[in-house]
Parts: sequence; C-alpha cells; structure tokens
Amino acid sequence: MVKTNWMPLEANPESFNNLASKLGLDISQYSIYDVLGFDDELLALVPRPVKAAILLYPTPEIYDNPTAIASEEELKKRWPLDEDKMRKETVYIRQRLSNHCGTMALLHGLANTPSLPLADGPIKTLFNQCKGLNPEESATLLENTNISQLHVAAADLGQSHLDDPDDTTSHYLAFVDHNGEILEFDGWARSGAVSHGPIAIRGEGDFFKSVITVVKEMMASTGSIKYTLLVIAPAS
Repeated sequence: MVKTNWMPLEANPESFNNLASKLGLDISQYSIYDVLGFDDELLALVPRPVKAAILLYPTPEIYDNPTAIASEEELKKRWPLDEDKMRKETVYIRQRLSNHCGTMALLHGLANTPSLPLADGPIKTLFNQCKGLNPEESATLLENTNISQLHVAAADLGQSHLDDPDDTTSHYLAFVDHNGEILEFDGWARSGAVSHGPIAIRGEGDFFKSVITVVKEMMASTGSIKYTLLVIAPAS
C-alpha cells in the first residue's frame, strides 16, 4: 500500500457519524450503528431497514491465503454483472491512498444508496459527476475535494492509535442494495463493483440478512472472527 502518515478510521459509530454528517448525510434521519454480534438475538437489535453496510475485515487471513474468500473473477462468474450498465448506474471510486478505506467504504455506501437523505453540496455533486466515469477518473475528482481533511478529523476521534499507521491489518468495504442485488464496493482490492447475488436468494428478500450471509461465509472461509460490521439505518 502507498505510504502515508494518516491514521485509519476507527470502526465506531462516533467516527463514522461525524464523517457522514460532514459528507452531507442527515444523521437525524439515518445514523450509523454497530452490529454487536452475529447471533439472532443481537441481530434483532439492529434498526431496520438497513440501507447500507460497512465491513471491517482482517487482511492477513485473506491476503496471505488468496483462496480464502471468493476472488473477483469467481464472483463475476457466479453472479455476472453488466459492467457498462454498472458504470452508468453506480459510483465506483479507486482508492489511491492507504488507510482511507473506511472513508471510501462510507463514500461508496452513500453514493450508491439514493434513498438516503444527502444534502446538496460538493460530495453530492461529486457523486453525480462520477456516474459513467471509470474508477481512476472518479478518484481524480475526489482528490479535488476536502475529503482528506474530513478523513483526518474523523480519524482523530478514535480512541486507539497505531504507532505506525502503515501497520494496519484490516480493511473496509461497503455493501449496498442495487436493484435487488447485493453489491460489494472495495476501491482498493477490486477493479469495480462485484455482486454477491440476488437478495431474494441470499437473504430471503432482506438486504441485511444478505449481508449477514456474506459476512458469515467470509468468517467461515478465513477461520477468523475478527469482523466488525457497521450499518446505516433509521435514527432512533
């Protein structure tokens, strides 16, 4: 990864809600919550409907064993997408800087969930401009905003700090519901959005159930339980 002295975003609602608000999300209507666990009793505590999800997962277990989770090629073969159509209908931005993955996951979640209340401003304008662009073109537009300053301010709210920010061992990605399909957005590890299948099949028609299905598959294949899930859902 590219060297940078920026701290990663801590996986807690305070940091993410702070950043989401500055990006234009009305957090009085929709907020970001922790999923406290993957047992049915804990999943029942999550506000519904879940609009988007952000997953923090452990990189060593995955990148040291490339076959631990489905590759981009495998996912595209199993759940093919029309890439030209995806480029026109979704926003996919290349992550150029390490430790920005939390911010990128939030951006992808907001950009690709049009039902979320997003205020007019530079980020909403950016999302509109990115439709139809390739990931590198979108990344260049993002660099012309104040996103790095917003990331740093949100990261500073975290309670834990690394001695060396380049020693991160986890990575964020986003899941969204796009026309009944559960899509994954990872601006660093993927070349574009990938599908994890129809929500009707993966989660009995429920987006959040689909996300849990995918996360549990990742946990089982990697043998790790070091997964943290955040969701965007109605404010309580």
